[in-house]
Amino acid sequence: MQTTKLTNAHGVTIETMTQGATWINWQKPTTNGLQDLILTSDPKVYVNDSSHHGHSIGPTGGRVPLTFELAGQKVELPDTGDGYNMHGGPDGFDTVDWDVLVGTDAVTYTHQFPAMIKPGILSVAIQYQLTDDNAVIITYTATSTMPTLFNPTSHVYFNLGDTNNVAEHQLQINAHQRIATAANKFPLPQNLDVADSGYDLRESTPLASVFDALKEIPERGLDDLYLLDTTKPAAILQCGDNKITISTDRNALVAYTANNWDDSLPLIGKTSGDHIGVALEPQCDPRQLQQYTLMPGDMVHYQTTYQLH
Repeated sequence: MQTTKLTNAHGVTIETMTQGATWINWQKPTTNGLQDLILTSDPKVYVNDSSHHGHSIGPTGGRVPLTFELAGQKVELPDTGDGYNMHGGPDGFDTVDWDVLVGTDAVTYTHQFPAMIKPGILSVAIQYQLTDDNAVIITYTATSTMPTLFNPTSHVYFNLGDTNNVAEHQLQINAHQRIATAANKFPLPQNLDVADSGYDLRESTPLASVFDALKEIPERGLDDLYLLDTTKPAAILQCGDNKITISTDRNALVAYTANNWDDSLPLIGKTSGDHIGVALEPQCDPRQLQQYTLMPGDMVHYQTTYQLH
């Protein structure tokens, strides 16, 4: 398990590690020292961490069926406990120690996984680049020798402030619809308009007001998949002077606000609890399996940019 720190010309740093191709930290210099922009823990905490904070998630980030046909062949995936496969399942990206190549402004993790059609091999590279204009760019590249699904994401949790709650953050997601879900959160065919609801984030909205609007539902916050109207940017998160825009080349984004968490996750500089962070996870609409089917001979390339302003 190896960690790597990158620093740009302005003293902004990111830290990643081989276990799970995990994003451990993102810090900016202030007059009071370095400030964390994401939830961070000691590296050993990320091993077998069920919160998945900071993990690379794949080969599929969203909830997918346990059985389906892919290129005319039946695929069966393990149940993650809720009647679907989520976060790549028990052999996902977060469970392995990746090979690493460190450059001057980027670090690249590589690993091979079984494709969903046996005996295929899925070859994956995940690169984190820190630019001198204070952007973190994550690039996902993959090829496969047999048909397989590929729809990865990053499960990093943002907290741009100094408190243990993101209620003071402002969030904008450029989407007028979200995907309906069953009681177990599995996506349904219907799309729901966000207008006149607590899910409407088309304008910059205090998360405190979102939590108040959604206080009667079990989640008491966001755990929702938005269908993006624009992707560059797809979302804007701000707290005080800290602002991040997220741009993607995919058509959907999960927003999850660490609902009903307790204090059991060991963090550095903060205490875990309800609404301690917000995960913003770009991905393809998980219902559209054909959209993110990777065929032999093809190469897929996804990119997400997190721009600090």
